[in-house]
Amino acid sequence: GYFDGKDGLKQDARLLKVISYLDVGDGNYWAHPIENLVAVVDLEQKKIVKIEEGPVVPVPMTARPFDGRDRVAPAVKPMQIIEPEGKNYTITGDMIHWRNWDFHLSMNSRVGPMISTVTYNDNGTKRKVMYEGSLGGMIVPYGDPDIGWYFKAYL
Repeated sequence: GYFDGKDGLKQDARLLKVISYLDVGDGNYWAHPIENLVAVVDLEQKKIVKIEEGPVVPVPMTARPFDGRDRVAPAVKPMQIIEPEGKNYTITGDMIHWRNWDFHLSMNSRVGPMISTVTYNDNGTKRKVMYEGSLGGMIVPYGDPDIGWYFKAYL
C-alpha cells in the first residue's frame, strides 16, 4: 500500500498494515480491537518491517457474538401508517416526485441507499441540484488520525 511517505516506509514496496484483534471466545473478534497496535508487513520479503504503537487503550471485553444472543430487543409495538388525505409523493419505477423535487432512488451494494439526478422545479424551470449522492459519500468513518485508523482513508 501507499501511505503518503510521511511514515518513513519504502514507497516502492508492497506493504500491508495489519491491525490486531483479540479472540475472547465469543466468535466475534472484530468486537475486540487492540487499538494503537499496527504491524507493517512487506509482502514481497514476507517480514514485518515496522511495529506502530500508540498509547494503551483497554480492549473491549464485553461479549458481542454475531448471532445477537447477548442482546434481547424489546418487543416491537405495532406500527400503523395512515394518510387520510392521500400521499404527498408519487413513485414511478425508481423515480420519486415530492413537492417540487424529483430524484431517482436506488440501492447500491457498496454505498447503500443512493439518490441521483436530483432536480428542483423552480416555477417551471428544472434546476439540477445533484447528480449522485449517498450516505457513504457524506460520512467519513475513518477520519480518526490515530495510527490504527488514519491509513484506512486511502482504501
